Amino acid sequence: MPSKLLIVEDEFIISKDLYDIVTALGYGVMGVAKSAEETINLLNQECPDIILLDINIKGKINGIALAKLIDEDYQIPYIYITSYSDDSTLKEVKKTNPLGYVLKPFNSKNIMIALEIAFLNINRTINNSSTLKKEEILCPKIIGNSKEIKIVLHKIENIAMTDVTVLLSGETGTGKEVIADTIHRQSSRAKKEMVKVNCAALPKELLESILFGHTKGSFTGATQQRIGKIEAATGSTIFLDEIAEIPLESQPKLLRFLQEKEIEVIGQTSAKKIDVRILAATNKNLADEVQKGNFREDLFYRLNMFTIKIPPLRDRKSDLNVFIEFFLKKFTKKYNKKVTRLTKNTLEHFQNYSWPGNIRELGHVIEKEVILVNNQETDININLEQMVLNNSLHTDQNISSLEDSERSQIIKALRLCKGKIRGRDGAAKLLGTHPNTLDSKIKKLHISKKQFYY
Repeated sequence: MPSKLLIVEDEFIISKDLYDIVTALGYGVMGVAKSAEETINLLNQECPDIILLDINIKGKINGIALAKLIDEDYQIPYIYITSYSDDSTLKEVKKTNPLGYVLKPFNSKNIMIALEIAFLNINRTINNSSTLKKEEILCPKIIGNSKEIKIVLHKIENIAMTDVTVLLSGETGTGKEVIADTIHRQSSRAKKEMVKVNCAALPKELLESILFGHTKGSFTGATQQRIGKIEAATGSTIFLDEIAEIPLESQPKLLRFLQEKEIEVIGQTSAKKIDVRILAATNKNLADEVQKGNFREDLFYRLNMFTIKIPPLRDRKSDLNVFIEFFLKKFTKKYNKKVTRLTKNTLEHFQNYSWPGNIRELGHVIEKEVILVNNQETDININLEQMVLNNSLHTDQNISSLEDSERSQIIKALRLCKGKIRGRDGAAKLLGTHPNTLDSKIKKLHISKKQFYY
């Protein structure tokens, strides 16, 4: 049974009833959204198998308008939840493509039948399709037709149905998490949700507890038992992003997990066998990290069983126009703007630029400019100062120490963002890292406010 549902309902009691019913039926819930904006944000992070969509959600975009956007941009199946059955509503509903309807008030049986019929129709569509895989029908994410990305897709096809450990290597912003999600969704473990862990965002002192779990009373502050992320992924896949950031002292435990497929829960005397597939990602050269003494050689060889190198955007420029079209479509819908294309000069500018922040940077640039303009055709005015800064952030050419270079880069970003760390115009987004990771590095490098406030 496919497990992940998204609930879109702005009434708390009804959303809670839906949550309780679907979890009791054995489905997982990836999130609950109260508006179209929240729904879009969630869909941009992860794809559910089905959406339970209230027609009458509040906000500028109602449920039917949101359904049209889902049909066009995400192609994710949905079931309407509604208390309206009048002619005008039904007329609008017919312009969309739901897999079913549930009228309020509903009960567990209504939801169960609607979901069973919906999944039956999904499976029938998949079985009748000779060209599309299930993942392409439910969640098309990997974009491009270049030779470089086709090599990546070929590798995914070869290893998706195996349990081999995969190391995804690539620069920041190349889409490593998207590749990991695709591998999982094409695997035999796809019925369970993949567990994602950003290793760089884990506090050093709590890392082992978060990954491996602990028993009640095993250390000061352990007031209750905690199931670790690895055990929580039993029967599924765990994605260890920024694997190079795991401290040396914690790497032996991870090595044992990779070798023996067993974990040592803090406070327990015996090891526990775990059935989990491991996907890991890094934007660093792990072989270099081994030489520097930052990463264990035996752990590197365990992780390096099968490596997929994700090409930077500058090496797949033939896909650039596809990405531009994708982001324009996405953000004009999101912000209700009328930009339909970029001018020839802008496209040439984009082709000549090196995109050190890769796909993520391209998306941010287009999103920012779509917000600011409202023309049918627009020439995007790129902030060259910011792009030069981005280049310096992604290419470490300095002869100073790595720590000094990192400190300098962070201070530059904080100055440009006027000290703001989080949000669309925050330093974390500019640097292509998680805000918690940036917070941690600011403390580690002893960066004070007076260094980045003028």
